[in-house]
Amino acid sequence: MDTIRCSRFLIDCVDRTMVRLLYLRMRLVRHVGRIKQARGLPVHDNIRETSVLNRIRCRIRPPLEAGQVKAVFEEIFRISRELQKTLCVQPEEETDDCGHET
Repeated sequence: MDTIRCSRFLIDCVDRTMVRLLYLRMRLVRHVGRIKQARGLPVHDNIRETSVLNRIRCRIRPPLEAGQVKAVFEEIFRISRELQKTLCVQPEEETDDCGHET
């Protein structure tokens, strides 16, 4: 396998892992959202988001820059909040390991 194809294969593997991790994160976000809903807590928790950003900041290494990683996590937070906001109108569905409805 040439260098570009090999590198792209590895990138594809990383992408699949990232999708699995995002799926797991969203399942956990949904669980936390249900707890917040039951306790009457707001969806948005700025203190938590700031804490997460501060915790990951020390793990950033070149070629990544802090602003890039912050932008990615801010988008993840936005998606997470949207998911939690929809909990009151959507029942929890059963999914398989790939995240597909069963």
